[in-house]
Amino acid sequence: MSKVTTTTNRWRTVDVVVAAVIAVTFGVIFWAWGLLWDAATPAFAALPATQAIMYGVWLIPAVLGGLVLRRPGAALLCQAAAVTVSALPGNDWNNTILLQGLAPGLGAELAFAAFRYRSFRLPTALLAGALAGLGAALFDFFDADNSGTALGSYRIPFALLTIVSATVVAGLGAGSLTRALARMGVLARRNRETNRWRTVDVVVAAVIAVTFGVIFWAWGLLWSVAAPVFAFFPPAQAIMYGVWLIPAVLGGLVIRRPGAALFCEMVAAIVSTLLGSEWGSITILQGLAQGIGAELAFAAFRYRSFRLPTALLAGALTGLSAALFDFFVWNSEYALGGYRIPYALLTIASATAIAGFGAENLTRALARTGVLDLFPAGRERTTI
Repeated sequence: MSKVTTTTNRWRTVDVVVAAVIAVTFGVIFWAWGLLWDAATPAFAALPATQAIMYGVWLIPAVLGGLVLRRPGAALLCQAAAVTVSALPGNDWNNTILLQGLAPGLGAELAFAAFRYRSFRLPTALLAGALAGLGAALFDFFDADNSGTALGSYRIPFALLTIVSATVVAGLGAGSLTRALARMGVLARRNRETNRWRTVDVVVAAVIAVTFGVIFWAWGLLWSVAAPVFAFFPPAQAIMYGVWLIPAVLGGLVIRRPGAALFCEMVAAIVSTLLGSEWGSITILQGLAQGIGAELAFAAFRYRSFRLPTALLAGALTGLSAALFDFFVWNSEYALGGYRIPYALLTIASATAIAGFGAENLTRALARTGVLDLFPAGRERTTI
């Protein structure tokens, strides 16, 4: 049997970043899909097993990860990580959901391994979807929660419909999504040298992250003090939100490496948590979500555009990810029209203005001082 080349096996920084983006994005989708699953259950009351036609959505990251990353372990990692993310805000399926993420991930991984990670066409995607569905079906078939259900009228048809749904939705769907992303240029390969992090990149990213981690902690104190000022319309306090999102955009503009936006935002969140953030350790997950938003903006331009429009898009997307996180985690008990929607819209506006426009201007200012001369942003200062 011929070996897969070392280059094919080796995970790059950009692979890890893209895997994280897929996992977190679908982790949020999983959580929301779980709510929709519960709401839709009465519609399947006549034949409960037929609700399995909705199952395929939960298996997309296993196939998508394998098709996009094309690395051993990608399918398993994306599926297991997405399920882990979905479990963090809380769900109705307790901790067994984490084990449940491994079963379909392993199924999809077997499909790609069967072709020695060399075939990523539609037949492979369909097989990966079918095997992911088989893994999920077997898990549910023997799960203790289903042990009391009828074999012929529920467990067997539910398992079969799960496999069909996985083949169509996860297999065909992930294949089509991969093709669409490729046509957009999002998946185009970049020069290896521009992907590689240098020591100075890591040092400067750490400086940005730690500096803003301290600012985050202080801004949290100011946020609490300023709350009474917005008593007339509490959602209006979201105009202050953008400060918490600056390192995501600034890191991307200065470092210009895959993962820089995510790294700076998440590490800043970790630092603020260690300093005693009043919102606790969930701030770290929040930082991850916010960093991914900005990372998507830079990835959309294949890490080749770092002008104002890109910075504004990065600010808007990190604001969108922050708004979605708060919408479902922090603000779920508040009125939809009177608080959650205006708060979300103002968060995005604040992020676009403060994190997007602000970080771009801060990058220009730093470039003029010469402190960024080791970076493209500094070398461009004469033409900015």
